[in-house]
Amino acid sequence: MLLAEKIFILTINEKTGKIKKPLFFDYAIIGAVLLELLFLKKIILEKKTFRVLVHLVDSSATKIKPLDYFLQEFSKMSGSKSLEHWIRKFAMYDAVKPMEVIFETIQEHGIIRNTSNEPQLSFHKTETFPLTNPGVKQEILEEVKIVFTSNIQPDNISLALLSLLYATHSLKNFFERKDRKLARKKMKDLLAKREKSLLKKYSDGIYYVTKTIRSIVSTVYA
Repeated sequence: MLLAEKIFILTINEKTGKIKKPLFFDYAIIGAVLLELLFLKKIILEKKTFRVLVHLVDSSATKIKPLDYFLQEFSKMSGSKSLEHWIRKFAMYDAVKPMEVIFETIQEHGIIRNTSNEPQLSFHKTETFPLTNPGVKQEILEEVKIVFTSNIQPDNISLALLSLLYATHSLKNFFERKDRKLARKKMKDLLAKREKSLLKKYSDGIYYVTKTIRSIVSTVYA
Protein backbone atom coordinates (compact mmCIF):
# COMPACT_ATOMS: atom_id res chain seq x y z
CA MET A 1 0.00 0.00 0.00
CA LEU A 2 1.31 3.44 -0.92
CA LEU A 3 2.22 5.88 1.83
CA ALA A 4 -0.25 8.39 0.34
CA GLU A 5 -2.99 5.74 0.44
CA LYS A 6 -2.36 5.13 4.12
CA ILE A 7 -2.59 8.85 4.80
CA PHE A 8 -5.81 9.14 2.78
CA ILE A 9 -7.42 6.18 4.57
CA LEU A 10 -7.09 8.07 7.86
CA THR A 11 -9.63 10.62 6.57
CA ILE A 12 -12.33 7.96 6.19
CA ASN A 13 -14.74 7.14 9.01
CA GLU A 14 -14.55 3.36 9.25
CA LYS A 15 -18.21 3.13 10.36
CA THR A 16 -19.95 5.59 8.02
CA GLY A 17 -17.54 5.73 5.10
CA LYS A 18 -17.67 9.53 5.09
CA ILE A 19 -14.51 11.51 4.42
CA LYS A 20 -13.44 14.22 6.81
CA LYS A 21 -10.04 15.71 6.17
CA PRO A 22 -8.34 17.61 8.99
CA LEU A 23 -7.15 21.11 8.20
CA PHE A 24 -3.89 21.04 6.19
CA PHE A 25 -4.25 17.29 5.54
CA ASP A 26 -3.69 17.77 1.80
CA TYR A 27 -0.11 18.69 2.72
CA ALA A 28 0.33 15.32 4.41
CA ILE A 29 -0.95 13.48 1.34
CA ILE A 30 1.30 15.46 -1.02
CA GLY A 31 4.24 14.98 1.33
CA ALA A 32 3.58 11.25 1.25
CA VAL A 33 3.83 11.12 -2.55
CA LEU A 34 7.05 13.13 -2.53
CA LEU A 35 8.57 10.81 0.06
CA GLU A 36 7.52 7.77 -1.95
CA LEU A 37 9.40 9.18 -4.93
CA LEU A 38 12.41 9.80 -2.72
CA PHE A 39 12.38 6.25 -1.39
CA LEU A 40 12.23 4.98 -4.99
CA LYS A 41 15.16 7.28 -5.91
CA LYS A 42 13.11 9.05 -8.56
CA ILE A 43 13.96 12.42 -7.06
CA ILE A 44 16.64 13.70 -4.71
CA LEU A 45 16.68 16.73 -2.42
CA GLU A 46 19.56 19.17 -2.25
CA LYS A 47 19.91 21.49 0.73
CA LYS A 48 20.85 25.03 -0.16
CA THR A 49 21.35 27.91 2.27
CA PHE A 50 17.75 29.08 2.34
CA ARG A 51 15.82 26.34 0.56
CA VAL A 52 15.74 22.70 -0.45
CA LEU A 53 15.77 21.91 -4.18
CA VAL A 54 14.00 18.96 -5.79
CA HIS A 55 15.98 17.29 -8.58
CA LEU A 56 14.37 14.79 -10.94
CA VAL A 57 16.86 11.97 -11.49
CA ASP A 58 14.68 9.24 -13.03
CA SER A 59 11.51 10.13 -14.95
CA SER A 60 10.75 6.58 -16.10
CA ALA A 61 7.19 5.45 -15.36
CA THR A 62 6.42 3.51 -12.19
CA LYS A 63 2.97 2.43 -13.46
CA ILE A 64 1.55 3.90 -10.26
CA LYS A 65 -0.75 6.80 -11.19
CA PRO A 66 0.01 9.32 -8.41
CA LEU A 67 3.75 8.84 -8.69
CA ASP A 68 3.74 9.06 -12.48
CA TYR A 69 1.56 12.19 -12.38
CA PHE A 70 4.13 13.91 -10.16
CA LEU A 71 7.00 12.73 -12.37
CA GLN A 72 5.27 14.18 -15.41
CA GLU A 73 4.83 17.51 -13.64
CA PHE A 74 8.50 17.56 -12.64
CA SER A 75 9.50 16.79 -16.25
CA LYS A 76 7.64 19.85 -17.54
CA MET A 77 9.94 22.17 -15.60
CA SER A 78 13.27 23.38 -16.94
CA GLY A 79 15.59 23.39 -13.97
CA SER A 80 14.92 22.43 -10.38
CA LYS A 81 12.31 24.06 -8.17
CA SER A 82 12.26 24.22 -4.40
CA LEU A 83 10.55 21.65 -2.21
CA GLU A 84 8.32 24.42 -0.87
CA HIS A 85 7.29 25.32 -4.43
CA TRP A 86 6.11 21.78 -5.18
CA ILE A 87 4.34 21.31 -1.85
CA ARG A 88 2.45 24.59 -2.26
CA LYS A 89 1.63 23.80 -5.89
CA PHE A 90 0.20 20.33 -5.27
CA ALA A 91 -1.46 21.05 -1.92
CA MET A 92 -2.75 24.58 -2.57
CA TYR A 93 -2.68 26.06 -6.05
CA ASP A 94 -3.23 22.95 -8.21
CA ALA A 95 -4.58 20.55 -5.60
CA VAL A 96 -7.59 19.12 -7.45
CA LYS A 97 -5.82 16.92 -10.01
CA PRO A 98 -3.31 15.21 -7.68
CA MET A 99 -6.08 14.44 -5.18
CA GLU A 100 -8.26 12.98 -7.92
CA VAL A 101 -5.42 10.76 -9.13
CA ILE A 102 -4.72 9.51 -5.60
CA PHE A 103 -8.42 8.88 -5.03
CA GLU A 104 -8.75 6.94 -8.31
CA THR A 105 -5.79 4.76 -7.33
CA ILE A 106 -7.34 3.95 -3.95
CA GLN A 107 -10.54 2.89 -5.71
CA GLU A 108 -8.67 0.82 -8.30
CA HIS A 109 -6.74 -0.94 -5.53
CA GLY A 110 -10.03 -1.96 -3.95
CA ILE A 111 -9.39 -0.11 -0.69
CA ILE A 112 -12.72 1.75 -0.80
CA ARG A 113 -16.13 1.48 -2.44
CA ASN A 114 -17.93 4.56 -3.78
CA THR A 115 -21.61 4.05 -2.94
CA SER A 116 -22.66 7.04 -5.05
CA ASN A 117 -21.32 5.43 -8.25
CA GLU A 118 -19.64 8.71 -9.13
CA PRO A 119 -16.19 8.25 -10.69
CA GLN A 120 -14.73 11.54 -9.45
CA LEU A 121 -13.88 12.82 -6.00
CA SER A 122 -16.34 15.51 -4.92
CA PHE A 123 -16.76 15.09 -1.14
CA HIS A 124 -20.50 15.75 -1.24
CA LYS A 125 -22.05 15.28 2.19
CA THR A 126 -24.23 12.46 0.88
CA GLU A 127 -21.35 10.48 -0.57
CA THR A 128 -19.77 7.65 1.34
CA PHE A 129 -16.67 5.61 0.58
CA PRO A 130 -16.70 2.56 2.88
CA LEU A 131 -13.41 0.82 3.49
CA THR A 132 -13.45 -2.72 2.11
CA ASN A 133 -11.47 -3.66 5.22
CA PRO A 134 -12.72 -1.41 8.07
CA GLY A 135 -9.88 -2.58 10.31
CA VAL A 136 -7.18 -1.16 8.04
CA LYS A 137 -7.48 2.36 9.50
CA GLN A 138 -6.79 1.12 13.02
CA GLU A 139 -3.87 -0.95 11.72
CA ILE A 140 -2.32 2.19 10.23
CA LEU A 141 -2.81 4.13 13.47
CA GLU A 142 -1.15 1.28 15.40
CA GLU A 143 1.74 1.42 12.94
CA VAL A 144 2.15 5.10 13.78
CA LYS A 145 1.67 4.62 17.52
CA ILE A 146 4.43 2.04 17.84
CA VAL A 147 6.94 4.66 16.63
CA PHE A 148 6.43 6.83 19.71
CA THR A 149 5.49 4.22 22.33
CA SER A 150 8.31 1.72 21.90
CA ASN A 151 12.06 1.59 21.46
CA ILE A 152 11.74 -0.46 18.29
CA GLN A 153 13.59 1.15 15.40
CA PRO A 154 10.89 2.21 12.92
CA ASP A 155 11.15 1.81 9.18
CA ASN A 156 10.99 4.82 6.87
CA ILE A 157 7.28 4.36 6.11
CA SER A 158 6.17 4.28 9.77
CA LEU A 159 8.40 7.22 10.61
CA ALA A 160 7.10 9.14 7.61
CA LEU A 161 3.50 8.57 8.72
CA LEU A 162 4.15 10.01 12.16
CA SER A 163 6.21 12.87 10.74
CA LEU A 164 3.48 13.91 8.28
CA LEU A 165 0.77 13.85 10.96
CA TYR A 166 3.00 15.94 13.19
CA ALA A 167 3.92 18.38 10.41
CA THR A 168 0.24 19.09 9.62
CA HIS A 169 -0.89 19.40 13.26
CA SER A 170 -3.14 16.37 12.69
CA LEU A 171 -2.20 14.23 15.71
CA LYS A 172 -5.16 15.64 17.65
CA ASN A 173 -7.55 14.15 15.11
CA PHE A 174 -6.41 10.58 15.66
CA PHE A 175 -4.87 10.16 19.10
CA GLU A 176 -5.84 10.79 22.73
CA ARG A 177 -4.13 13.53 24.70
CA LYS A 178 -1.58 11.27 26.44
CA ASP A 179 -0.56 9.72 23.13
CA ARG A 180 -0.31 13.12 21.46
CA LYS A 181 2.11 14.28 24.15
CA LEU A 182 4.29 11.22 23.59
CA ALA A 183 4.17 11.70 19.83
CA ARG A 184 5.11 15.38 20.00
CA LYS A 185 7.98 14.65 22.38
CA LYS A 186 9.24 11.93 20.03
CA MET A 187 9.10 14.30 17.07
CA LYS A 188 10.87 17.11 18.92
CA ASP A 189 13.64 14.68 19.82
CA LEU A 190 13.82 13.48 16.23
CA LEU A 191 13.90 16.94 14.72
CA ALA A 192 16.19 18.50 17.35
CA LYS A 193 18.95 20.72 15.95
CA ARG A 194 19.71 20.02 12.33
CA GLU A 195 23.23 18.67 12.87
CA LYS A 196 22.00 16.38 15.66
CA SER A 197 18.62 15.39 14.27
CA LEU A 198 17.81 11.72 14.71
CA LEU A 199 15.23 12.05 11.97
CA LYS A 200 17.88 13.26 9.54
CA LYS A 201 19.89 10.14 10.29
CA TYR A 202 16.97 8.01 9.10
CA SER A 203 16.36 10.00 5.94
CA ASP A 204 17.24 13.51 4.86
CA GLY A 205 14.04 13.35 2.81
CA ILE A 206 11.75 12.78 5.79
CA TYR A 207 13.55 15.53 7.67
CA TYR A 208 13.28 18.13 4.88
CA VAL A 209 9.68 17.33 3.90
CA THR A 210 8.55 17.43 7.54
CA LYS A 211 10.33 20.71 8.25
CA THR A 212 9.05 22.35 5.07
CA ILE A 213 5.41 21.35 5.60
CA ARG A 214 5.56 22.29 9.27
CA SER A 215 6.93 25.70 8.33
CA ILE A 216 4.22 26.33 5.70
CA VAL A 217 1.24 25.32 7.82
CA SER A 218 2.55 26.92 11.01
CA THR A 219 2.33 30.35 9.42
CA VAL A 220 -1.41 29.75 9.04
CA TYR A 221 -1.91 27.69 12.20
CA ALA A 222 -0.27 30.25 14.52
